[in-house]
Amino acid sequence: MKISIICKASKQEGLGHLIRSLSLADYIHQYHPQIDIQLILITDLRLNSKLEGRTYNTIITEALSTDDLNPCDCMILDMLSLSDTLMQGIRAHTNKIVSISPIFDQMHNCDLLIHRTQYLNPAHTIDIDVISGLEYSIIRQDCKVIPTDVYTYQLQHDPFNIGICMGGTDPDNKTLALLQQLRHITEPAVFWVLLGESYHHRYNELIDVIRKDSYHEIILAKTNKSMWHILRNTSMAILTGGLTSYEAAYAGLPAINYFKDDSKSFLIKELEERKMCLGTTYDLDNIAASISSYITRKDHLQSVHAHCRKVFDRNPIENVMEALELS
Repeated sequence: MKISIICKASKQEGLGHLIRSLSLADYIHQYHPQIDIQLILITDLRLNSKLEGRTYNTIITEALSTDDLNPCDCMILDMLSLSDTLMQGIRAHTNKIVSISPIFDQMHNCDLLIHRTQYLNPAHTIDIDVISGLEYSIIRQDCKVIPTDVYTYQLQHDPFNIGICMGGTDPDNKTLALLQQLRHITEPAVFWVLLGESYHHRYNELIDVIRKDSYHEIILAKTNKSMWHILRNTSMAILTGGLTSYEAAYAGLPAINYFKDDSKSFLIKELEERKMCLGTTYDLDNIAASISSYITRKDHLQSVHAHCRKVFDRNPIENVMEALELS
């Protein structure tokens, strides 16, 4: 059996589609070696290091053409948009097209959507087959479940550690905006600020803000594979409602999720309903009050961790494999 996974990464769209696609490709290659897997990345960023060490076929291109496509049993797409011409070319090379992105302008031309939550994009009518739910989340292998005794220990011992991750590219520099609010937090804490490989804003701006905060320890870390090694040693996180928010729920790490507006809030609605996160904020100017309240409500953080631990009984990627009819 042959499978091609095609994904996009850019400064504006971020790296989430790439990380999700890589996680799926890595899992297929490791646990289902009978499947011939190919991953095609469409990007204008320098991301060769993300694909290093893979022994399956990988292609990086700035502009995909139909000549780059090979016949396969299934094509899995992870992106926001694709031209009609390329979509027609993909259809000519396979009988099965699956989207693993819930927001995709060619969704109507796919055969199946596999989605990590039961809630779909309310702005669009989806008239294809859908398999959805938390049990179909795609979690990278570096993200491990945090044992309850480990989480309880770090929650009850000072200093209180908080992870901040505003995405792999952070085009709007939400990291800087968030750091500027930390001075309003009076509780002592250590903030681990994780910057993606494609964060292209000036580091000096972040350092200038940190110098003015004499009350907290703030550590800047440019991360790749070490991201979850750091996050698993924190007691809560501030995230952007994407892939990492679901990884946090899988790991059992309570997180506040930030969106610019409510157009994408459906992505974590189920996490909120099942008490697997700390909710949503649309205003970074008021986030300091939320952080302060959770620092002093450790029992609530422990409860969120417990709710997360009840949901996942195995790596949900295997459920995705079953949905793809590949396991």
